Amino acid sequence: MHRRSIPFILAKIHPSLKMVGIMFLLNSLHLSSVYNILLTYSYRLVFSAFNVPLPFRDEPITDSKYFNAVILQKSSSIEEFEAINPFLFVLYIASLLICHQIVKNGVKTSANIVLVTATSPFILIFVLLVRGLFLDGAL
Repeated sequence: MHRRSIPFILAKIHPSLKMVGIMFLLNSLHLSSVYNILLTYSYRLVFSAFNVPLPFRDEPITDSKYFNAVILQKSSSIEEFEAINPFLFVLYIASLLICHQIVKNGVKTSANIVLVTATSPFILIFVLLVRGLFLDGAL
């Protein structure tokens, strides 16, 4: 069976609805771009957590200087634009490829990913609980 995209489906209902379908596609493109950018910064933060010693070890929990200065590379104004960060660009392409593979492989792969990501926080909490119970002075 041949599948059609939303502009063609809506145009079949009424020709003037084709533009609504195009707006749906543009909105989907925008949301997926934002999602992939968030994934990129998340990957960057996770990779920086593997450095020894931790770069943000001495920073208070409520302070986000490391996150703003190093991860986001936040500037003081929008006029200050430097070059594209190659490491973030590679991570962005990687997040696009990961999302593409998930969508391409369909529901079966997505169900496996959901199964792992839904149970992993509980496993992590259990491991941290057991580790915390065996610390000095815990019991």
